[in-house]
Formats: sequence, structure tokens, C-alpha cells
Amino acid sequence: MAVTAREVGELVGFAYGHAWRWSEQTDEWSADLAGRLGDDASGLDGSFAVQLLAVHPSFTRNGLGFELLKRLMIASASAVHWLATSDLDTPARRLYRRMGYRPLGYGPETPSGSPGLVLIHG
Repeated sequence: MAVTAREVGELVGFAYGHAWRWSEQTDEWSADLAGRLGDDASGLDGSFAVQLLAVHPSFTRNGLGFELLKRLMIASASAVHWLATSDLDTPARRLYRRMGYRPLGYGPETPSGSPGLVLIHG
């Protein structure tokens, strides 16, 4: 499932996610996530995984990320949402905190090599 934001026909924001069921997650990254989360991993089963939230740099800091994530969460109709992000204090992490996401535990490293923090909402 995806939501988009456009300005004069140009794509300026995008959010994507999907329903998460452990029985369907057979890749190495998911196995690593389950291992790192331990017993807490069961809380993700049946939830909605937010995989990507991107906003064009010209449109940051004006609430577009908040609106996209809110629209994605509503469209998912799931009671529980989760995502993985860096454990650094970034604008994205502050957005997730404002929206009520809380730490669940650490998952696989982010592409930048920093520890991956799993946040959950619901």
C-alpha cells in the first residue's frame, strides 16, 4: 500500500508499507530482525510495516511527512504499525516520536551502519 503527495503534478512525497506476517517473512533481514527482537518479535505479527517514508528536500519541515505517514496508517486499517529507523536523533525520529511511536528494540543495522531501532505504534 502506498500514499503519495504531488505539487503541480510532480511527486514530492511517498510512503509505502505492507501487512506483516512472520510466516511470510523468509528473507535474511527478517530472520535477523526476529532474532534481535527475541520475544518482542511476536508483537509485530499481524501488524503493518511502514517500509518507506520520503519527502523531497524542498518540502521538508512543513508537515508533509506527518500527513503522509498519517494517511498511510489510516489506509492500512491496522491497529499496530511499526518501522525501523536509525537510533540517531534525526528529524524522522522526532516525527515518529511526535506521532506516538515508541521503541520496541533493536533490529538489523541501517544502511548507514548505525544501529537500527524498531519503533512501534498501537
